[in-house]
Amino acid sequence: ARHRGGGPPLAGARERVVLVDRSYSMGYADHWKRALAAAREATRDISANDRATLVFFANDPVAATEPTANAARLERAIAAAKLSDEATRYEPALKYAGQVLSSSNLPRKEVVLISDFQNAGWGRHDDVRLPAGTAMTAVDVGGGRDDDVAVTQVSTDRDAAGDRDRVTVTARVTNVGATPRTVEATLDLGGRAIETKQLTIAAKGVAQARFSPTVIPAAATRGTVRITHDSLEANDQFNFTLAPGEAVSILVVEPAKPRTNQSLYLRRALEIGDRPAFHVDVRSADALGAADFTSRSLVVLDEVPPPAGALGARLREAIEAGTGLLVVPGDVPAARWSADWAAVMPARLGPVVDRTHDAGATVASVDYGHPVFELFSAPRSGDFSTAHLFRYRQLVAPRDSGVIARLDDGAPALVEKAVGGGKVLVWASSLDEYWTDLPLQPVFLPFVHELAKYAGRYGDSRPWFQAGDVLDLSRHGELTAPFVSGSGDAAGASPLVLESPSGRRTPLTASGPGHLAVLDEQGFYELRNPSTASGSGTGSFNVAAVCT
Repeated sequence: ARHRGGGPPLAGARERVVLVDRSYSMGYADHWKRALAAAREATRDISANDRATLVFFANDPVAATEPTANAARLERAIAAAKLSDEATRYEPALKYAGQVLSSSNLPRKEVVLISDFQNAGWGRHDDVRLPAGTAMTAVDVGGGRDDDVAVTQVSTDRDAAGDRDRVTVTARVTNVGATPRTVEATLDLGGRAIETKQLTIAAKGVAQARFSPTVIPAAATRGTVRITHDSLEANDQFNFTLAPGEAVSILVVEPAKPRTNQSLYLRRALEIGDRPAFHVDVRSADALGAADFTSRSLVVLDEVPPPAGALGARLREAIEAGTGLLVVPGDVPAARWSADWAAVMPARLGPVVDRTHDAGATVASVDYGHPVFELFSAPRSGDFSTAHLFRYRQLVAPRDSGVIARLDDGAPALVEKAVGGGKVLVWASSLDEYWTDLPLQPVFLPFVHELAKYAGRYGDSRPWFQAGDVLDLSRHGELTAPFVSGSGDAAGASPLVLESPSGRRTPLTASGPGHLAVLDEQGFYELRNPSTASGSGTGSFNVAAVCT
């Protein structure tokens, strides 16, 4: 089917952009074969004075040719094209076409869009404007998918009852056809079939396969829910991973003679957490040992100076390797901080500011785009202005860098700095009632949780990623912890390898310039040290990328 838009054809040479959908749904029946045939037809009448650009797209567009009139070049690009495991997004492809046409000096401008036109490919707020006078031709090679059943989602609900955590896997199965379908749904864990259920899905309907609870394996395990194959096998299975639940390990260091219940609010707020769970140990500053920093996600210095000498060097090594540090300076004199810590701290400590005479300062501005405060960006999600900071430490950040929250007088309230693979944050007030009533406010508990997760490099453990997602290892300390915890090496420089389902290897680091990777294949990715054998499971973590 074809649809042509725009005004009457103009005279003169043509600038034509041919957009070909290569998303996984194009693998249904003969859609891909018909799409390539349509691409050949769309480039067949290009004359020597015309130019055509061939673009294949799924999540994002990729130009297979430069603007050209070379028929052989266009044919080679069509012959070399391959389907992707990614879903469809139309807006980026059409915007790319608009850029090509806008830069053209040819009088006639045309776009040919070849697709099966999945509704899910259009975003709610997509807004694409092509240059005035552009002729738009839509070629629908879909013809409707009248018998497709797909596994569209998998959830993993954990239950901590008993000695071992158990998980209940539930799969959502969708029937887009006009007649009911009966299929078998099978749960595989670690390559072994665990349970099979028979499902009948109504026409244009959805059904759920809820499998029996099973013990969570002791190591990261590959899982798949698969159904009876049909004409589009790519969506007949859904990959995910199951990882053992690991608590975020936090060490709170108190003064040798702390105030009564000085760490009580912080400890109780963290111990309430269950996704993730926080394991909190409290130590006196005069009883610290090097072993206390081993395998910690986060160390909190609760109104104590950082340790000096060999113990301080050990903590700095842990930070370089990925451990977070939250500093609550209180009224500890800056002179008690050793010079070794100057390069680590995100701010210089100034005097204590007393605001008891005017009912205290308030947190007036936060960076809602920052991971610590993303949770509070929605309406009625928490109001920091209800908290009062009666006293706080003046923080002087170089060129205001790293400031993610400010008080009503413009003073920094929370400042951060990346140090190797770890993060160092400084909070200007106290974490109990000594200087502020923040611990009595509803925002305190989620604030502490988000702060601990961010500083401790814990990203919400994801059982699956969608093909086309970007994996940001700096946000997923739970993935990189097996490789950097307890190490003296800088985590940002520690080499890792991400191997795709097809065997493509991408060098990565836990942080720094090499911490991003695009998951563009359906199947299981494996993250490991370069010296670890592929598929050995030793020191590895499997990441599932799925198409939905």
